[in-house]
Amino acid sequence: MKAEKSKTRRRNDVTRGCHSFSSAYPYRRYNGVLKDVRPDDLGAFVIQEAIKRAGIAPTEVEDVILGCANQLVRITGNIARMALLLAGLPLIVSGQTVNRLCGSGLQAVNAAAQSILANAGDVFVAGGVRV
Repeated sequence: MKAEKSKTRRRNDVTRGCHSFSSAYPYRRYNGVLKDVRPDDLGAFVIQEAIKRAGIAPTEVEDVILGCANQLVRITGNIARMALLLAGLPLIVSGQTVNRLCGSGLQAVNAAAQSILANAGDVFVAGGVRV
């Protein structure tokens, strides 16, 4: 009975702990205004803003998980790692990029939630980036 209450409490904590942040910006159209902006730079901006709005310290983040389908060759292999470093997070914070094509961002958020439920960490930044 006690273990069941603990599991329910943990799920409720995950639900309350999910901080939603979306950044509305135009898609990278051919020769559009963002054509010269790298996706990891945009990701870094969103990571900084999400941490600021959540009211947490960058040192509290345990992992950054970003979904990205079909990364370009000019972008490093792990866009999540590059974005978190550009955002100024400590070197000890890990970053992983997942690819599930159209579902990459959703998979990243699901992976973060599963990690929290499995007691593998408390604070994650998750989302998607489009290249």
